[in-house]
Amino acid sequence: MRQGLVATTLAVVVAACSGGGGAASVASVPQCPGDVLTSVPLAARLPPRPSSGAPPICPLARYRAVFATAAWGAMPKELRAAQPDAQVWQARSLLYGCQRCDLAAFHLPWIREHHPDWILHTAEGAEIHPDEHPGWVLLDFGNPAYQSAWAVRVQQSLSAGGWTGVDITDAGNAPGWSGVAIDPRTGSAFEGDDRAIYLAQALSLVHAAMRTKGFFVLAQNGPPGIVEPPQINSADAVVAGAGFARLRGAAWDRLLRYYLQAQRQRARTFVWESGPDPGPDRDVYGLAGYLLVATPEGAYGLSPGTAATSLYDLDLGTPDPDVLAVRVGEAWRRTYPNGAVAVNPSDLPTILALGGAGTITLPPGGAAIAVGSRLVTSY
Repeated sequence: MRQGLVATTLAVVVAACSGGGGAASVASVPQCPGDVLTSVPLAARLPPRPSSGAPPICPLARYRAVFATAAWGAMPKELRAAQPDAQVWQARSLLYGCQRCDLAAFHLPWIREHHPDWILHTAEGAEIHPDEHPGWVLLDFGNPAYQSAWAVRVQQSLSAGGWTGVDITDAGNAPGWSGVAIDPRTGSAFEGDDRAIYLAQALSLVHAAMRTKGFFVLAQNGPPGIVEPPQINSADAVVAGAGFARLRGAAWDRLLRYYLQAQRQRARTFVWESGPDPGPDRDVYGLAGYLLVATPEGAYGLSPGTAATSLYDLDLGTPDPDVLAVRVGEAWRRTYPNGAVAVNPSDLPTILALGGAGTITLPPGGAAIAVGSRLVTSY
């Protein structure tokens, strides 16, 4: 088990880092305490923009993956100097242009002047906006010229900042748009199947372009009820929305099946919890769900306010991507080099064997993690 875990919360780390702007040079990075990573790889998501000053790097060095925008400047270089194994993902939009925002590769005034053909329209000629951002404009992400230009622009940003890869924030399958787009290639309405195919093709081209420069692609590809294997296969890593901690029944099953498909296709899995949970039982339940689908290079994002306690230093060993979770009665179980994990999201109890812990009964909504003969449960 790794040592040196400092009990803290994701909210505290984010608050501490919000005082930084990435202005410090790599040479000024402090020497962080050795072996600071938790045994369970964790992820942190930083605010969209830092305030002035240099970010404290060492608190971030305990995270396997850090997600941020390009506004964080030199932070990725500094973090990777302190923790060479850290993944630092730059959040970017693939589908939209905006007036001035860190997510867009191209600002809207430049697109209107130089490439108005990149903007999609309704049959009546109106521009189309995402429901959550009425000031943004939907772009023709099926256009190979736009895809190539986007890849080059983002590559330049990743290279300049020392990032690991790009986090495509809008690679999902249930967008809310203000109108129905007309496909400029066919002259017909942009149907759901068309959108899914174009998105898979765009991800594939972007992925190929990024990999030639040594960068990785992560796709935020929810909702988990819609599984598009070509899209998953066109990214190095995926995330499908909220995590397991607050789910039961069919909703829990949908999320599991999405990540099992990602695991079969060798994508890294990132699972993010959302919202504060009521206590340690829910923390064990959420962590156990993640461990059912964990991959060697993935990570687990705690919900805001959740303490990174010794729970996340349980050393099960590196997950084998060829060992998938299997159903046992009403529960799901997965084995690890140093133990096993099981979750029962149903309304009925299940009896099962769990590694060195022997045979246990998982109650409805129960979870258990066995490390050797030690057993940690949520009931």
